[in-house]
Amino acid sequence: MGYYGAEKNRRSEGHNEKTGFFNFISSQSPESLEAFLLSLFDSNEAFRNIVSSAISADEAAALFDAYEKKLDDCFNIESFSMEEAKDILSEFTAIAVDPAAIADMNLVFAEGAVWLTNEFGDFEDEFYDAIVDAGLKVIEYCKEDSGYLEDNEDRIEKLIHDCGAFGFGVHDDLKVAYEEITNR
Repeated sequence: MGYYGAEKNRRSEGHNEKTGFFNFISSQSPESLEAFLLSLFDSNEAFRNIVSSAISADEAAALFDAYEKKLDDCFNIESFSMEEAKDILSEFTAIAVDPAAIADMNLVFAEGAVWLTNEFGDFEDEFYDAIVDAGLKVIEYCKEDSGYLEDNEDRIEKLIHDCGAFGFGVHDDLKVAYEEITNR
């Protein structure tokens, strides 16, 4: 088989693969398709890069706003679920491409949890561990991006101050980590 015959076979195989893929995605429920795409996003750097380049600044801002609203709605004493709040944060982290937006969503999460505690009292240890985890992710990102620290210094300091009465080591863990990056 000459070059042209091999080229024709390769195009035909590509067409069959594309048709098979189209048939696959067409047969999936929205939930299954979402799970498939998130799995692909998590496991394939090339796919992440393609998606990242396709998301405009406006779309990224709208995505952030939507997840921020989900977290705000979640931090409601009548319907609060730490599992749901952590799922929202994890979901955003899995699909967001901007590290600053991920840090900011962690800050929103920690601020909401601190507010909830200060308004309604004690929760279980897992709750406070989640505040520390989110707060430390924000502080870690500040090491990479000093501009983010400058822009959010007041919010971070308020977060640390507002969890001063918690116990569970929340205030101490966040304060020590923050002092390490600010040399205070």
